[in-house]
Amino acid sequence: MALIETSAEVLYDQPISATYNEEAYVVEGLPKTVDITLIGRKSDVFKWTEAFYDELKHRRKFALRMGRLSEAPQYVLKEDVLKKLFRGDKKFSELTEDDLRLNAKQKGVDMRIGIDITSLALKKTS
Repeated sequence: MALIETSAEVLYDQPISATYNEEAYVVEGLPKTVDITLIGRKSDVFKWTEAFYDELKHRRKFALRMGRLSEAPQYVLKEDVLKKLFRGDKKFSELTEDDLRLNAKQKGVDMRIGIDITSLALKKTS
């Protein structure tokens, strides 16, 4: 699927965080939030994703378990970018959206998978 690059949406003030050894490094000037530009139409992405999930649900011996996000997703700096910042190879003013990754944690998926495994084990022994 190709995204149509005729529209863009800006997500303002998206929180970012950096995980690092505070005893070994001093980080100054790390912004608390960034603006992220999404290019393409939501409807195209949404339609494709829904069709893809629907197709996966109909596959033999395949179960799609969808969880819920346990908290609001955050954008975090990629590790290699963080190292470049610490070494001084990159400046904070040079950060782009490609330097970030989405950090989202799900809840409920592990429990659903565990229930599936248990029910399969019980069916096999019965």
